[in-house]
Amino acid sequence: MNIAIVDDDKNSVAVLRTYFDRFIAENDCEAITITEFCDGVDFLQNYRSLYDIIFLDIDMPIMDGFRTAEKLREMDSDVFLVFCTVLASYAAEGYKFDAADFMLKPVLYARFSSTMKRILRKLDKSSDDSIAIKTNYGVKYVSPSRIAYVETRGHRLYFHAGETLLSWGTLKDVESLLPKDKFVRINSGCVVNIAYVNGLRGNELDINGNILLASRGCKKNVMQRLAKFFGGGV
Repeated sequence: MNIAIVDDDKNSVAVLRTYFDRFIAENDCEAITITEFCDGVDFLQNYRSLYDIIFLDIDMPIMDGFRTAEKLREMDSDVFLVFCTVLASYAAEGYKFDAADFMLKPVLYARFSSTMKRILRKLDKSSDDSIAIKTNYGVKYVSPSRIAYVETRGHRLYFHAGETLLSWGTLKDVESLLPKDKFVRINSGCVVNIAYVNGLRGNELDINGNILLASRGCKKNVMQRLAKFFGGGV
């Protein structure tokens, strides 16, 4: 699961991180990747449609939370949005942006946990497109939007989706299950989720800090797909 926290208050961010650790331990849920942004401008400039939930402060410099939410909804109408603020009077305004919740600071863990459980139930219901991944521990259902990339080594498949899931089969079989408009093969042994590509330099793709190589035969198509997805040049 991918979470974005947009807040200029480091203490508030630290509290949320502590709550996430506790929530994972208490609910045995999947690994959570958290990305922090200290202002709305930075968040919007680097936004990728890979987040499941966004925790957004309202009172921030440069661009406040409401303006950030307005711009966000122009790019992504589906992502779950949770406002966090010290002022209860902001609540009515916040729900105009289809917020999943509005939490008052200092956020209490009980409220945080309740909000997370409610959102996770909705995420599960909306994951009808989830694919079944057979692992040594049973079948795990994962939404393609959470998969950064899939690589094959021999007859083993490695799904990188917050956590790494080991399965078996062929990459061709996996490709048939993934949305063709969101995934692209970069070489004979790897297919990536375009939304997770942070940059391309030469034949090197940056996927969340992992450097993957595009083969000569695939590079042209990769560049075309990236340009189309991001609406411009690479």
